[in-house]
Amino acid sequence: MKERIRYIFSIIVTFLAITASAQQSVEELFQKGNDCGEKEQYVEAVGYWTQAAQMGYTQAQCVLGVCYMEGIGVSQNIDQALYWLTQAANQNDADAQCRLAEYYLWRAGGKYNEERGLEWLHKSAELEYGMALCYVG
Repeated sequence: MKERIRYIFSIIVTFLAITASAQQSVEELFQKGNDCGEKEQYVEAVGYWTQAAQMGYTQAQCVLGVCYMEGIGVSQNIDQALYWLTQAANQNDADAQCRLAEYYLWRAGGKYNEERGLEWLHKSAELEYGMALCYVG
């Protein structure tokens, strides 16, 4: 019985160590992207942010969505922008939620969808995101 407990404990400790290492790694990737962005090395920044976004890092997903929306470091691709912003928004990223609301409600050439836009706007406002609060009054 003691051997089984030790074995289970070692699995848990290993899992926690791997998880902590991966979390640190994803944060480092995001920061490397930010560092490149500050130097206006946007193509390289997008590479780091893409890696972090694919690992589920919410902030990277939002930033990557903005890059695709505006064509920063990548060719503008609205479908990719909406994909990454939605990934972040679904993880309660208020900035991504507000950006989706702006897109669906007001962006020229956007896929106007009042219901979807208002839904994202209210979710963002519920998280007390400043811009969303301004919009809802």
